[in-house]
Amino acid sequence: MKTQNYVVLRQEWINSHHGGQVVKITLVGTADRLSYKTFVDPRMKNYNNWAHIANHPTRGYILGGIKIKNQEKGIVNADSEPLIKAEVEDPSQIFKELHDCWREQDDPSPPNQFGNLFD
Repeated sequence: MKTQNYVVLRQEWINSHHGGQVVKITLVGTADRLSYKTFVDPRMKNYNNWAHIANHPTRGYILGGIKIKNQEKGIVNADSEPLIKAEVEDPSQIFKELHDCWREQDDPSPPNQFGNLFD
């Protein structure tokens, strides 16, 4: 499958099955439109890869560099090193652009400003 970018849909702190709390990050693939999730534990070394994102949960992000651990279950490898391709204060801006991009793919129309980030 072609490499795709991912939009962070939401973040939430949840109780871990291993004790303590982890950040559950839910994403959507911009090309396949599927939902993915990862669980980032602040006690683990890989938390540094996600720290900026986890420390700013109200912002919107488009990420590259994501590795899938289990495609069938929609699990992202928490050892991924996400590359922030876009970051905005208001996530609704990214959600609107993603919706517009998908609408264009389904019914072609003039391009939008973030279109190339979703390919």
